[in-house]
Amino acid sequence: MFGELGMRGVSIVFASGDTGPGSGCQTNDGKNTTRFLPMFPASCPYVTSVGGTAFEPEQAVPFSSGGFSDRFHRPSYQDSAVSTYFNILGPKWKGLYNPSGRGSPDVAAQSYNYAIRQRDPDTGQWDEKRSSTNLCLNNRPAQQRTPFGPPPAPRLPKSIPVLQR
Repeated sequence: MFGELGMRGVSIVFASGDTGPGSGCQTNDGKNTTRFLPMFPASCPYVTSVGGTAFEPEQAVPFSSGGFSDRFHRPSYQDSAVSTYFNILGPKWKGLYNPSGRGSPDVAAQSYNYAIRQRDPDTGQWDEKRSSTNLCLNNRPAQQRTPFGPPPAPRLPKSIPVLQR
C-alpha cells in the first residue's frame, strides 16, 4: 500500500522508532542473535524514516532507532552515504547488520530537549514528534508544486539534498 501511495505522489513519513538499534531485534532462527534491524514501517523503502538528533553535541540520540534491513535491499540513492558510513565504522559491529540492506533512518531531525511533544494518555509516555517536524519542513515545496500542474514531487529521500560535513 505504501508503494501505491508513493506512485500517486503521496509522501509517507514515519519516525524511525524509539528503542535504539539492537535493543529488541533478534533473529527468529532459534538462536536469538542480536541484530541491528530498523523497525517497521520505517524500514519500508516506500516511506521516509526520520531519526532523532541532539543539538549539543550534534549526534544521534540513543532512543532513536535505525539499522539495515534484512528484508529490503539498499536503494542506489543510499550507496554513497552508506559506503562512507561503513568506511568510518570499519569492522565494528560486523555481523550484526546486513551491509547490503536498506538503511534507516533516511533523514534526522532535532528530538532532544525539543518543545513539540505529546503525552500518551494511556501510558503516560512522552513521544518525540520527529516525523511531524520533518513533514512540515518538506510539505510546503510539495504544496507549491501540485495545484499548478507539475507532477508530484519524487519520494522524499531522492529529492532531499545530502548534507555532509
